[in-house]
Amino acid sequence: MVKLDLPEKRKIIGNASVFMRVLAFIIDILAVNFVIILPFRGSFANLMSADSFTEAYDFLQSNPEIAGKLYAMMFIITFLVLAYFIVLEYKLGQTLGKMLLKITVVSEAKEITVLQCITINIFLIPFFPFFLLWIIDPLYLLFTKRRFSEVISKTRTIEEHETW
Repeated sequence: MVKLDLPEKRKIIGNASVFMRVLAFIIDILAVNFVIILPFRGSFANLMSADSFTEAYDFLQSNPEIAGKLYAMMFIITFLVLAYFIVLEYKLGQTLGKMLLKITVVSEAKEITVLQCITINIFLIPFFPFFLLWIIDPLYLLFTKRRFSEVISKTRTIEEHETW
């Protein structure tokens, strides 16, 4: 048997591309929508039957008990969505979308911490000032190849490539 003396494969690690990050996020949003949000749709439909924003606003103003139930459901959904991203990134370094596309969140220090995972995903909280990151993060990503929340949390989203 002839043994070839080939060089060993090398791993090249770099920032994940914007395309891979966006695609991973779309996969995650689809998973979250299917597993977390979809079960609540029937409850929302039973509580609300408005055709326009004005109609919905007027309805909620005249029915504060229903508004309270909707706020409670929105809080639960927000908590579950945050838990999906935070727990998976803390325990595995990846969400489902990141796993499928082979990209990973890593800490610039040693191991990734829960606080870092919370900071990375704080944009998911749909209240001021957190929703400002919906604008800041993508713009920062386009110009620096890193999200602003990654800079704050001292993390990176990376992808590995093997080469000869």
